[in-house]
Amino acid sequence: MRLIILGAGGHGKVAAECASLTQQFSEILFLDDECAKLQDYPWKVVDILDNFALYKNTETAFFVAMGNNRLRAQWQNTLTSAGLQLTTLCHPKALISSYSQIGTGSLVCAGAVVNPFTCIGNGCIVNTGAIIEHDCTMSDFVHVAPGSVVAGNVSIGEGSFLGAGTKIIPGITLGSWVQTGAGATVISNIAANSLAVGVPAVVIKSTGS
Repeated sequence: MRLIILGAGGHGKVAAECASLTQQFSEILFLDDECAKLQDYPWKVVDILDNFALYKNTETAFFVAMGNNRLRAQWQNTLTSAGLQLTTLCHPKALISSYSQIGTGSLVCAGAVVNPFTCIGNGCIVNTGAIIEHDCTMSDFVHVAPGSVVAGNVSIGEGSFLGAGTKIIPGITLGSWVQTGAGATVISNIAANSLAVGVPAVVIKSTGS
């Protein structure tokens, strides 16, 4: 199986190494609008993003590697609508419960932990060393940055971003498209489209719909 990764930035490199380590793919190629990227890496950019349909066949899987949640959602929805086969990537050194669920197009990075009865949506990122405890729900296109800790029974709405080292106590609900600053400690629910920072985390502004 060949893998085509959309996006050759830093997140793309992480996704490519993860894919390599799974040993599931015979070839890993990139699409990116800057074709000069990755010149000194073991992978190459073969085309621009808009030409993704040229690579559609039964022996090719696709993965959207864009750290920006809205861009990732846009491209993953585009590929899905085009009938392309999307894959999920889980690093061999991630600890993922067999009783959890990981959605299509999601990436679980090295050192991450996903504990039992947690459901992770489509197109999510559980970044390096992040911990998602038991019975959590992450909607589509959420990004949990490195070193974050999400305690049990937490619900995170679509498109939310947890900055590096965010901590969330048990039973909290975050609305859609919430952002937390690096190192934030969340001890109360946060409404949709809010930016919260600090210890304890306080909403400082609305981010719009």
